[in-house]
Formats: sequence, structure tokens, C-alpha cells
Amino acid sequence: MILADSHEPESKSTEAAVPNNALLTALAKACAWQEQLESGQFEDLEDIAKEQGVDRSYVG
Repeated sequence: MILADSHEPESKSTEAAVPNNALLTALAKACAWQEQLESGQFEDLEDIAKEQGVDRSYVG
């Protein structure tokens, strides 16, 4: 791979070590909502959205 002189390979980048908290939060919510759907706690995404006080598209 050819890189510009000012660009470090990803393995040396400190940016790769910083967690993306927004992404981690979204993944945690998605996993919890999937589990709630599979367990029958909620029937569909609309029910989860109502419980969370968010729009259905956010849950989707």
C-alpha cells in the first residue's frame, strides 16, 4: 500500500484506539431491543418506540 508521507499506517494510529461511544450505545440498544422482540416482551418496533419515547424510525 502506498501512503502519503503525512499518513501513518492504521496500526500506529491513536485514533483507532479511541472507542466510538455513540456507536457502542447504538449497538447496545439494538441488541437489547432484538432480545426484547425475540422474548415476546414487545410485539414490534412501534411498541419499543412508544416505551422509549422515540420515533419508530429511530428504533428501526
